[in-house]
Amino acid sequence: DMLLKPKSVEEANAALQQCRIKSLDCTQMKLGDAGCIVLSEGLSHNSTLQTLLLWHQKISHDGLASIAPAISRLPALRELNFYRNRLGTVGSNQLAELLTKNCAPLQTLWLGDNSIQTFPSKLLGLTNLQRLHMNENKISRVPNELALSPSLQHVDFDHNILCDLPELVFISGIKRLPGPRWDLLKIHLLKQLQIEEESRQRKLEEEEEEKRRQAELDKQKVEQEEAEEE
Repeated sequence: DMLLKPKSVEEANAALQQCRIKSLDCTQMKLGDAGCIVLSEGLSHNSTLQTLLLWHQKISHDGLASIAPAISRLPALRELNFYRNRLGTVGSNQLAELLTKNCAPLQTLWLGDNSIQTFPSKLLGLTNLQRLHMNENKISRVPNELALSPSLQHVDFDHNILCDLPELVFISGIKRLPGPRWDLLKIHLLKQLQIEEESRQRKLEEEEEEKRRQAELDKQKVEQEEAEEE
């Protein structure tokens, strides 16, 4: 059991296939998209990795497409760090979909500083996720359903462009300042969910009332036509 901080992708691959690596720190490597293709081979032969640090590796959604399938099949993975890469909205959605399908143990995910414009909704399916870092992106809205996560304890949306947040949440640091407050944001999102549900119920009631009214009009029309025939 060991922590590995290799200086080359070849060194990483050799160790992943031969040792019981628990943590792989790629910060000394210059991986890029091409390196992702090579590293995916080593990852596909590993069953012990719990922490994978890939921050600041100039990985775009093209490189992610090469390495994400291998990452999502790591059976013991608890922490995944993609901070300061080039995934973008497309890449984050691809990653979220694969992780939701295959990576149930994941507890901590770092996707900060990746030019993500919309929240990858598939992340809502990570039922064991405890810490989610989405700071320094371009996200304007957080899905209300995030508040329903059974395990989430900490979120970081610092330095995004979040809209429609109450003043209390804004002041507490969700939008621009350090120190985001998940408890306050969660209360706000739950309230929004309640408002949405009440609106949906009102709409259903209005539709039912319209159906009843139309049925009554149709009935009156039939009765009038029958009376005229007599």
